[in-house]
Amino acid sequence: MIPVGSFGKLERPRDQLPTRIMAFLHQAMRWVRYAYFMRFSLGLWSFALILCCLNTSPARTLTSGIMTPETIQQYACVGFFLVSAGFVALITARVVLINGPERWDKAYDEFDDGRPHSLTLLLVNDKAQREWAALLISQLPNSFVYLYLTWNAIVSGVPIGTVFFGLLIGSAVAAVLWWVANAWYYLTYEAVRASEKVEFKKNAARTLLFPRRLFGLAKPGDPFDREQKTLEAASTWINATPLSRWLRWLAGLLNTPGYAGPEGHIYEGHVFSALAAFIFFGIYLLLWPMTAPVPTFRWSLFALVFLAFVAGVLVWLLWKDDSAARVQALRYWKIGLTTAVVAFVASIALLYFLTNAERFPILATTLIVAMALCWALCGISFFFDRYRLPVITAVLVITIAPRLMHWDFGQEEHYLSVSDAAPGPSCVPTPRDILLDRLTASADQLDDSEQDRPWIIVTATGGGLHASAWTAAVLARLEAAFDQASPGSFHRSLLLASTVSGGSAGLLAYLREIQPGRVPDYTRMQIAAQCSSLEAVGWGFAYYDLPKAFVPLLPFFIPPSSGDDDLDKSPLFKDRSWSLRKAFARNADNEFCVDTWHRDRGEPTRGGFRGLMGTRLRRQSNAEDAEEKLTLRSLLPSQHNLFPAFTMNTTSYEDGLRVLLANYRIPDPDNNQDWPDARPNYKARSFLATYSSGKRKAVAFTPDLPLATAAQLSAAFPYISSAARVPLSVDAQVNAPHFVDGGYYDNDGTASVTEFLRYALARTPSAGKDVCEAWSKDEETKASSRKLRILLIEIRNSGDDLGGEFDQWANQTSATTSANLLTQLFVPPLGLWQAGHESVTGRNRLALAQLEHALADRLDVHRVVFADSHAIPDVHTDPLSWSLTPAQRREVQHSASSDPEVRSRYKEALAWFTKRRAEWDRDADSKWHE
Repeated sequence: MIPVGSFGKLERPRDQLPTRIMAFLHQAMRWVRYAYFMRFSLGLWSFALILCCLNTSPARTLTSGIMTPETIQQYACVGFFLVSAGFVALITARVVLINGPERWDKAYDEFDDGRPHSLTLLLVNDKAQREWAALLISQLPNSFVYLYLTWNAIVSGVPIGTVFFGLLIGSAVAAVLWWVANAWYYLTYEAVRASEKVEFKKNAARTLLFPRRLFGLAKPGDPFDREQKTLEAASTWINATPLSRWLRWLAGLLNTPGYAGPEGHIYEGHVFSALAAFIFFGIYLLLWPMTAPVPTFRWSLFALVFLAFVAGVLVWLLWKDDSAARVQALRYWKIGLTTAVVAFVASIALLYFLTNAERFPILATTLIVAMALCWALCGISFFFDRYRLPVITAVLVITIAPRLMHWDFGQEEHYLSVSDAAPGPSCVPTPRDILLDRLTASADQLDDSEQDRPWIIVTATGGGLHASAWTAAVLARLEAAFDQASPGSFHRSLLLASTVSGGSAGLLAYLREIQPGRVPDYTRMQIAAQCSSLEAVGWGFAYYDLPKAFVPLLPFFIPPSSGDDDLDKSPLFKDRSWSLRKAFARNADNEFCVDTWHRDRGEPTRGGFRGLMGTRLRRQSNAEDAEEKLTLRSLLPSQHNLFPAFTMNTTSYEDGLRVLLANYRIPDPDNNQDWPDARPNYKARSFLATYSSGKRKAVAFTPDLPLATAAQLSAAFPYISSAARVPLSVDAQVNAPHFVDGGYYDNDGTASVTEFLRYALARTPSAGKDVCEAWSKDEETKASSRKLRILLIEIRNSGDDLGGEFDQWANQTSATTSANLLTQLFVPPLGLWQAGHESVTGRNRLALAQLEHALADRLDVHRVVFADSHAIPDVHTDPLSWSLTPAQRREVQHSASSDPEVRSRYKEALAWFTKRRAEWDRDADSKWHE
C-alpha cells in the first residue's frame, strides 16, 4: 500500500495545474475587462499610430495628403493636438480605472478590487509613484508618430527644419496649456480635509495628468498644512462662490457609488475631466469660424473677444483668493499662471491675423474629431457600462433608426448652390449649333492655313487633386506648344472639353483663364489646379456633417443650407460639399497657393505672414465675384462668342445615368424640330435644359450654375463630398435627383464626346431650322460638306493601361487567376468594380471607333494620350485625395514637361494639327489604296 502522505505528494503537481490555469484566466479576465472599459481611451491613444500605418499601406493613395502638412504653423497645430490626444487618453483611462470597482458594484478591497494590479500601480498609485512613467507612456505612440512624420516629410519634399520646429512649438504649447489646466484643477478642487496627512480621496486631489511635484505639492504621507505654500492652499475661495453650490447640487444628482463621494463631493476625476473637456470643446468652437474655408472676420473677432473674456474671468477668479497676500510663493504661482493664459490668448490671435488660418491641417482636424468622439463616448460609457449597455450599439441605433424611419424630415438634405442667370442669351445651343457656328466662323474669320486645321476635343479623367494638377499641367504645355503654329490656336480650335471628377477641377482653372476678356495666365491656372482643398472638406466634416449625424435632435435645430443664393453668405453651418466648392473658388486667387508654388521650386515666397487683414478680405471678395460671374450660362457658345463647348460630367445616383453640367444641351427627341430621327434616343440630361426656370419668393428667375459648383458636383468623391440636389426654389419635388461623382458612370469623359459628335453630325431635313439660330441652306450645306477632323486629346491621371488594345489577359497566369474560398467571396464586388469602372475606357473607345466607322466619309479622329505613368514609380502612390505632397506636385510638373514619352505626344499632336490640305489628301489616298 502507498502511504496517504506519499499519495498526496505525488498528486500535488497535478492538482496545481488547474489552479494555475484558473489564476491565469482570472488575471486575463481582469485585463480584458478593463481593456473594454478603457476601449475609447486606447483607441485615441493609438489613433495617430494607426493613421501612420495606413499611410504605409495601399491606403496611402487616400491618406498621403492628410499625413503631410507643409508649413511650420501646420506642424505646430499637428504637434499640439497629438500631445493633447495623448493627455486626453491618459485622463480618461485614469478616470475609468479609479472609479471602476465602484461603478461595477465591487467595493474597494485592498486584496482584490477587480483591477489588474500592475495597471493600478501605474495609473492609480496612492503613493504618487510612477507618475512620470504614466505620463511618458501616454506620449509613447507620439514618439513613433513624430519619427514617422519626419521621415514622411523628408520623402515628400518638406524641409526637415519645418517639421522639427513646428512639432516642437506645438508640443511645447500643448504642454503649457495642459499644465495650466492641471494647475487650475489643483487650485479649484475642494477635497475632504479629514486627516493630518496628505492622502488621496481624503484631503488631496489624485494625480490625473502631470506629477504633483511639478506644482510643488506635498507627497502622500507627508503632513498636510492648510497654510502650506502650495496651489491646494489657494482653493478656499470656492466655498464662497456659486460654483460650490452648483457642484454640490450636481453631486447630489450623481449620488451613486462611482460618481460622488460620501461627503457629497464630486470625485476629482470628474472635476478634472469636466475642466479638460471644457477647455477642449472651447478650442473646438474657437476654431470653427477661424478655420472656415473663407475668412469670417466678424465671427472670428467675436470668438477671440469671447476667449479673452473667459480668460479674464479665470484670471480674476485666480487672484480673488486673498491667501496670495499672505503667501508670497503662491503669488508667484499666480503670476506664472496668468502669464501663461495671456500668452496663449495672444498666440491664438496672432496666428489668426498673421497666418493662413483657413489652411488648418487636415491631420489636426482629424485628431480634433477623434478627441471629441473620445470625450463623448467615454462620458456615455461611464454611465452605460454600469448597467451593461453597449455604447457603440446604442449610438448606432440612435443614429440609424430615425433615418431608417425617415424621421429626419428633410433636415439633413444637402443642396447644391445655384445663382440667378445674368441678362444675356437664354437659348442653350445643341452640338450641331456649336459645330455650325465654328465651321461658318472659320470660313469667315480664319486664314487659309487655319481653315484646314482640325478641331480639338479634350477629355480628362478623374483622380482627385492629382488629376486636377495633371490636367492643368498638360493643358498649359499644349497651349505653349500650339503657340508655335499661332498664338492661342489651341483654345481657339477647342471644340469640346469633357471631364470627370478631378479632371473637372483642372478644367475649371483652365476655363477661368480662357474666358472672354481675360488675358490667359497658365501659371496661375496650374497654381489653382494643384492647390489643396482637403482642409475645407475636413472643416465641413468636423463642424457640420459629423455633429448633425451623431448628436441627437441637432438636425432639427440646424437646418441645411438651402443652396439658393448662398454664394457669399456666412460659412457657418455649411456642409462639406459647400466647403469644397468654396475651396475651388478660393484657390483661384490665394496667397497660400502662390507661396506653395514658389516653395516647390525653391524660390523665395512672400512668407507665411500676411500682415494685413485687408489683403485677405480683398482677395476673398475677388474670388466671390469671380465665382458668381463665371457660370454655365455666362459662357454659352454662339456665333459672336466662339467659346468652346464643355461639360463637367456628373451622375444621378437614383438611376445611375450621366448628367451634363455643360454649356450646351442634347436635342430633345420629343421635339421634331430639335431631333427628327425617330430611332431610340438615350441622351444625357443637361442641367441647363432640365432646370430652365425657378421661383424664389413667388418671383420667377432663371437658374444658373457656377462653374465651381459644377466642378464640385463632378468631383463628388465617395464620402468626401455629399450627394447634393438642386434647391427647392428650382425643383420642389421630393424625388429630385441627387448628383454624385461623374466617375460612377464614366471615368474619362469619352461617352459625352461620342454623344456630342453624334448629334453634331446628325442629318437634318432640308426644311429644318435650329431653334437657336436660323441657318440658311447655303451656310448649312457649305459647313456640312467639310470632313470633320478631330484631334482627340486624352488626359489620363495615371498610365494608359489598355494602351489602345483590349486584350487585358496577356500578362495573367494561372497562379493569379486561380480561385479559392476567399476569392469567391470577393468575386461579386470586384467583378462589379472591374465591369463598371476599369473596363469603361475600352468600351468608350470601342463606341467612338464605331461612330467613326459609321461616319467614315464625314469624321476623322486622331487620338493622342497624355498619361502620367510616373506617379507610382516615382512617388510610390497614385494619390486620390484633395491634397498633394510637395513630391507629388513636383512629379506632376516634371512628368508633364520633361518625360520623353509625354514630350513626344506634344510633338505628335502639333504635327497632326498643322497638316496642310495636300497632306490630308495624300493620307486619304494612301488609306484608300490600302
